[in-house]
Amino acid sequence: NLPASTSMPKKGNPNNLLKTITLSSNGESATLINGFSSTTTKYEVHVENSVKKAAINGTTINSNAKIAGTGSKDLVVGNDVWNITVTAQNGDKKEYSVNIIRDAAPVTEKPKELSTIIEEAELHIDNNYLTGLTFTTDVSTISSAVNKSYSKATVVVKKDNEVVTKGNLTTGMTVTISNGEQSNTYTVVLYGDINGDGVVNSLDLLKVQKHILGVTKLTGAAFKAADPSKDND
Repeated sequence: NLPASTSMPKKGNPNNLLKTITLSSNGESATLINGFSSTTTKYEVHVENSVKKAAINGTTINSNAKIAGTGSKDLVVGNDVWNITVTAQNGDKKEYSVNIIRDAAPVTEKPKELSTIIEEAELHIDNNYLTGLTFTTDVSTISSAVNKSYSKATVVVKKDNEVVTKGNLTTGMTVTISNGEQSNTYTVVLYGDINGDGVVNSLDLLKVQKHILGVTKLTGAAFKAADPSKDND
């Protein structure tokens, strides 16, 4: 009943276990893989899309054992599998597997077109003038209308280059609307409010008279506000 052949037992230490597996990414300092245990052979590590390069290294419990499969490489999106083989001194092998899962690039939302925001906010633009407003149109009304169309849009209202956050709009104020990539600035025109105080009275009439007489010419938003018939005359 003897076997047909036999061999001498393997010589050397049979320990083929890893003591550590470390990971470094984008050239940063190496850290021990979370949850590492010498007897656990499979690991998954999730990294952000910004991690483009990684390196895996390890140490053995027995100094006579040898490691293959470690090193560094560029990461692709999805699964990047390292198969690490530990060969004991006596030739016995054990395999460890580390799967680095790189996230896909985040989807960048394209901002809503500025023209669409203005249309949906029901704002009337005439050659960069913001018209069609009432004398009780509050600053917040414009912001609310714009944000209802696109929540990430911003509205900045200024009078004489000073930011205004409350109160009614008046002729000459500027309204800057931005979608994050584009921005346009419009000048407020309230027909009849020529001097920009938010009301129509004799002071506005005086400015019109001076313009007609050639004493002081109206320009820009003031000229447009003095032309409720919109005939540029």
